[in-house]
Amino acid sequence: MGNIARVTCKTCGDQIVDTSALRGRVCEDNGHCEYRFTCPNCDSVTVRHSERRIIDLLESNGVCIDKWELPRSLPVAQITTDLTVIDVADLAPPPQTDTKLSEPVRYLKP
Repeated sequence: MGNIARVTCKTCGDQIVDTSALRGRVCEDNGHCEYRFTCPNCDSVTVRHSERRIIDLLESNGVCIDKWELPRSLPVAQITTDLTVIDVADLAPPPQTDTKLSEPVRYLKP
């Protein structure tokens, strides 16, 4: 075993892994950093957001770091991590009225 790191699996908790089991990613456009690993106990893959200094530390200990860029067709300013109600409403098809269902409701209204 070479260098080791302590990681936290969402299922099993703290685990010790060889740094060869870790892989990092850095977006060169917005600086978003994350690393991933497979838990040695349950084999589940965990992805964790990270600060750049942690990625640099991992890289200095031999962890492979993938560098990537956002697609040029997407402006950086429009990329968000959270959907809003408006985003979801834009994705939803318009409501359709079904006369068979609306007829009984009309008779029930006072």
